[in-house]
Amino acid sequence: MVAIHASLEGDKPTGTLSLEFVLHANNFIDSVQSRKAPIADIASGHVSAAVAILGNVAWLAGEKIRYDPAKDKLDKSEKDHLLTQTYRDKWSLPVV
Repeated sequence: MVAIHASLEGDKPTGTLSLEFVLHANNFIDSVQSRKAPIADIASGHVSAAVAILGNVAWLAGEKIRYDPAKDKLDKSEKDHLLTQTYRDKWSLPVV
């Protein structure tokens, strides 16, 4: 189990990090320095995050959804706006 507890007292963060988190962070830094692949690469992180995001989209839509990962689209185009957010002035997500 990963347990992270942190708080902010004044302007200094305080708290504890789990051993798993520290090992994960160290592996990432080692990977950057050695140019070797990390234990958890970007593709596995993307899949893990996508599952949670799609669960939230289904909850917000109030119905089951179907997702096409090749097109990065939902089966109902009127729900696609739930895959992103509205950005503040001067900030935008490039359209590719």
